[in-house]
Amino acid sequence: MGTRTRGLTDEELWRFLPVICGELPRRLRPAAAAAALCLGTGGRIGEILGMRQKDIFGLDGEPLARVSRTVEKTREKRIRKTVVFDWRTLGAPVLAWRRERLLYGPEALFVGEAHYTLWWRLRELYGMAGIKPRALAFHGLRKSYLQRIQAVLVRKNGGNVTTPILQQVQRAACHARLETTLAYLNDGALEIADEDALAAFAAVGCNRITLDTQNGKKGVENDEKTEKQG
Repeated sequence: MGTRTRGLTDEELWRFLPVICGELPRRLRPAAAAAALCLGTGGRIGEILGMRQKDIFGLDGEPLARVSRTVEKTREKRIRKTVVFDWRTLGAPVLAWRRERLLYGPEALFVGEAHYTLWWRLRELYGMAGIKPRALAFHGLRKSYLQRIQAVLVRKNGGNVTTPILQQVQRAACHARLETTLAYLNDGALEIADEDALAAFAAVGCNRITLDTQNGKKGVENDEKTEKQG
């Protein structure tokens, strides 16, 4: 029976960030960039590998404050999720990898990078941070993002977990069923006990998160866009 993935603890996160944002050999750079985007957007690895340069950078080549990824694609439509990305904390590996990929054309950010190969490179990055890679695939970085969203919202709500909070995390995860989100959050959910640890959420791109209001006008700062396929 397979091992379920888990999210990074706070201690592991603080050890992992300097590794992926530091100087790395070329073979590790695509995995570091993919890891940063997983941590900063909560995207599935397949969604991350499908991101185009124009999803992350503007026409002037500057990084976009809000990056986009495709979460569902059919013959008739493409549904995209847009989310704030913390360039200050997580941008270095993405920028480093983009500089190399410009040689391959404007769209080729992860073209030619196989998920399986990136996973083994990610294991190396975990090892460099002194983290045992067991149960920490790219999906574990997605869990890290979602668990910290929950932790921040619960703290802002006086420590109370409510259905609206869980639904906000569900929307951030792009889960069709709330039960799926609950499985993520109950599997090694974080206990954030102090303000220093709470700052971890800023390191995963959630630094504009707000609680829902009764009129529904505020929430996790991301949105879904539907594009017609031409």
